[in-house]
Amino acid sequence: MNPNADLTYKIAEKKVLIYGAGDKGRRVLDVLTSENVSVEAFIDKRAQAYEGFRGLPVRSWESLFDLEKKDEYIVIVTVKNAYAHNEIAIQLRKIGFNNLIFMPLYVLKGGKDNEVLNTIMRANTDLTDEYRLTSEEIPSLEHVDLSMLPRQNAVLEVFQGKVKTYIPAELLHMPPAFQNIWCADEALLSHNIFISYHAVYMYEEFVRGCIDEKAEGLGAYLTEAEATSRRNGMPVDQGWKDNFISGKLMAFQSMRNQLALHPEFFRENCAEVTFGAPAHFRVEGTGKNRISFLLAQGYRYVPVTMSREDYDSYWNEEALREVRDIMGGTRPDFPISHPAFFEQYSGAEDFLQLWLVPVARKILEILRTRFAGKHVSEIVCRDRSDDWGNTSRFLSLLGFRVERQDDLPITEALDRLFYVSPESWTRAGNNIDIFLYSDRSEKGEDSVDKVREEILTEASVCFIQCWNGREDILQALCRQGYSVSSRLFSTYWQERPVTGYCLEKK
Repeated sequence: MNPNADLTYKIAEKKVLIYGAGDKGRRVLDVLTSENVSVEAFIDKRAQAYEGFRGLPVRSWESLFDLEKKDEYIVIVTVKNAYAHNEIAIQLRKIGFNNLIFMPLYVLKGGKDNEVLNTIMRANTDLTDEYRLTSEEIPSLEHVDLSMLPRQNAVLEVFQGKVKTYIPAELLHMPPAFQNIWCADEALLSHNIFISYHAVYMYEEFVRGCIDEKAEGLGAYLTEAEATSRRNGMPVDQGWKDNFISGKLMAFQSMRNQLALHPEFFRENCAEVTFGAPAHFRVEGTGKNRISFLLAQGYRYVPVTMSREDYDSYWNEEALREVRDIMGGTRPDFPISHPAFFEQYSGAEDFLQLWLVPVARKILEILRTRFAGKHVSEIVCRDRSDDWGNTSRFLSLLGFRVERQDDLPITEALDRLFYVSPESWTRAGNNIDIFLYSDRSEKGEDSVDKVREEILTEASVCFIQCWNGREDILQALCRQGYSVSSRLFSTYWQERPVTGYCLEKK
């Protein structure tokens, strides 16, 4: 029985908002316009970067809270990462939107017995794949709890002693033999694909429509390719460069077409990885190019194949039970890079792409300039981020020396889940190079004094998150001789405004 039988509608009967000002959003706009369906606006978490898009306003997430009569609207989710749709829909439901078209996780993972979600999935497919307006009545989600639907785990397939599953980008690393050829920074002890593999940067440039060989991403990859070609005795001239760029662009366009028309290609032809401790996966053999493409497209989880033994080690059942007992059934506040929490990663996607990745890339840039000549293991980071140890674990895995003061039971349990020993953390005293800080508390009365005591005269570089519009820490740092070198992001997390900064002392 369909509990929403009396709560259906046609798209043309609603005011339309398109979530995602990108390629898919543009295509959906074209379909709707061709059917004489008017669109009121786009929604994008980076609305401040747009003055408008295709002649329509781009609304920020926070502007939706005060939108009246939400039942008169339909929101069509068009972000590229299909596995992020469900979390976006859950958040939209929380603020009052019940009329949604998106890709439900339950259907994506094989669920077939919920006709409400099946109908919504068909409506999404019609718009984004078939480029047509659905003829079906679309059910409201008023009586559907998306967060409580039955879910399968992240395993795609088990065959011949191997497991095909999804792995988060922060755990994907290069094998040693490959590092010396293509990785950006030889100072690193361990090369995360997202951070130090130039192909990701290059494809990010292509996504933005840039094919200039002087652009940072493409230029870096081209420099590495030139060096390799010369080592192999190949002539390198402008013709070689043009052919190289043309070949990479053709590969990018081919993969983009595959993603749009046959996304199963990336699951059917995924890379093989091997597991190591502390928890990370080395990408072996072919498939790095496809992984780089997916990461540049905004995917946080990518399909891979591994041995059953490696998958069991990754699962780490005993430590997982401890983490679950501490959490007590609540949803995690921060990303847990583990298959047991696969369905809950999308809400934390911003955390990786807006915080961890920019911070790590910025540190590498600073390593080449301010700390020139130093090895990464000589750089000491003091982490005071209240994020269950995510930042410190990530930087430690890259080879940085990290000091942290986070003895929460959940943080220590997550360390055990990912095979990170207590000896991994440095006792730096006053000798630190980089300071990282975030405080999600509403007031933080003593936060300025606390930070001043710890680092204001010590670290050369600071990374901070300012929550809820509070900039007391930022102002205190500036009074102590720091200046903002870059604003890493400005967005909403957990329904609160937050901005990330990098500051350097002159």
